[in-house]
Amino acid sequence: AKGNAAGKLIVCLGEAGPKVGEISLSPAEEWTVFAGRTEIEPGVHQICFRYEGEGKADLLEFELL
Repeated sequence: AKGNAAGKLIVCLGEAGPKVGEISLSPAEEWTVFAGRTEIEPGVHQICFRYEGEGKADLLEFELL
C-alpha cells in the first residue's frame, strides 16, 4: 500500500460478516508491505476489507497465507 492512510484495514467475512483480522496502516510514499493475522475457518468465504482511520491508501495487491 502507499498513501497517507493512518488507521487499520479490517478483514471481514462478507460485507456485514464477522471481523476475522486487521492490518494496521501508516503513511507511506513508496509501495510498502503491511501484514496482519487472520482467523478464518476452512471453507469457501467472501472476504471484504473495510478501512477505519484517516487519509487513504492505494492497494497494489494482497496475499493470503
